Amino acid sequence: MAQLLTFDHKWFRLSHYVRRNSAQCIRRIVERLKEKVKELRKRKGWTQEDLAREIGVTLSTVQRWEKQGANPTRLARRELVRLFQEAEISDE
Repeated sequence: MAQLLTFDHKWFRLSHYVRRNSAQCIRRIVERLKEKVKELRKRKGWTQEDLAREIGVTLSTVQRWEKQGANPTRLARRELVRLFQEAEISDE
């Protein structure tokens, strides 16, 4: 029983560490997406509305990406990647 408790405790600490670091990683990805979308618009000279029209999403969707870091749909991500590549915006 003692070994099981020790294992459970170690597992809890490890899983807590992974969850905490995953949350931090996700926050960094979200922040980076917000920056990249703004940089894309700046390089292209586009408004949020121009970008929305180019990708085929609503203005409020682009606003959410830039303000809240909302997760784009798969299709929108594909279009964003294409536009990032055209504008030579790196994945870093």
